[in-house]
Amino acid sequence: MNIQLFSIRARTASMGGIAATWVFLLLLTGSASAQIFKLPPILTGPRPTELMIFPLTHWSTSHDLYTVNADGTGLKALTDTPENECHPAWSPDGKQIAFAHAKGGHIVIAVMNADGGGVRDLMEPDLSQSVERINCTPAWSPDGRQIAFGTNRDGNHEIYVMGADGSDPHNITNNPAADAFPAWSPDGKRIAFNSNRSGNMQVCLCDTDGSNLRWITSGQAAHRLPTWSADGTKLLVTSQVAHEMPVLQVVDVQSLEKTPLDIAESGTWGVWSPDETRIAFLEYEEGSIRLAVIDRAAKTSAQIDVDKHATGGLSESGNGQSEYSWASWAPDGKKFVFAFGRGPSRNTSALDPPS
Repeated sequence: MNIQLFSIRARTASMGGIAATWVFLLLLTGSASAQIFKLPPILTGPRPTELMIFPLTHWSTSHDLYTVNADGTGLKALTDTPENECHPAWSPDGKQIAFAHAKGGHIVIAVMNADGGGVRDLMEPDLSQSVERINCTPAWSPDGRQIAFGTNRDGNHEIYVMGADGSDPHNITNNPAADAFPAWSPDGKRIAFNSNRSGNMQVCLCDTDGSNLRWITSGQAAHRLPTWSADGTKLLVTSQVAHEMPVLQVVDVQSLEKTPLDIAESGTWGVWSPDETRIAFLEYEEGSIRLAVIDRAAKTSAQIDVDKHATGGLSESGNGQSEYSWASWAPDGKKFVFAFGRGPSRNTSALDPPS
């Protein structure tokens, strides 16, 4: 693994189309071309329609799941299929990983054993619906009894909660705005998620039944992709002003004070390790997003390079551009799981964020 200095620099201002995807990226089944679908107009005020797009697999025909040690060693593939497996989430007891995958062209939530065996679907695809209706981004409750997830099965992007066995899926947001990316609080009482109810993408909290909505971020900058600190007092969010590189911020859930994270000049979807000594996040490098791990005490970073591991130390371009997802840490903090795939090569100079 490539060990670098603590300061991770953005290699280029061109983000290869991926920057624009952090408005959110479309989850697509085995098609190699991206499609973007507009939501119905937001009904809570005269604001422009926003695109709500789920992350990852928007270019590639296939992504697989991998685990890697916290120091970047010990890379291991959990899946190797022609279908997409993405959005992994480690269970609180460390025994299972929930994820989204394609089944019959439809995206559903499934679980597997932590070693990649014993895959079990938690839902069956609704073949009466378009394959554009997807279920993804699972998030476990701390007691492991429930899973929150994002879905547009009702024609609008909502947060659902179901039993860990797939039972009783129910909508907890029920709003004409776009709600997505749930993150269950460590005390099990609240769910953080993204919503554009206020006019642009911000982070809010609600009780697990959807009640007592409370805004955590606001302002002209968009804030999204929340993940919790272990003590439940802070959220790590991605903040982005239009046409600028995204940065990671820590938000105190009581005072709402925002503090820039001092580990990188740009990045997105940061996830604390359980002891908060490390942060895995997506950094921008040479027009693409790469997965990196910061050791905050040692002030070093390890970049995860699936290609280099597979070729014995030589990074190859292969047939397309490497694509990494965010991480989900094992409860013991020794390793994390992520998704990796390859999309078609593209001219990054023509794919800067649109004005």
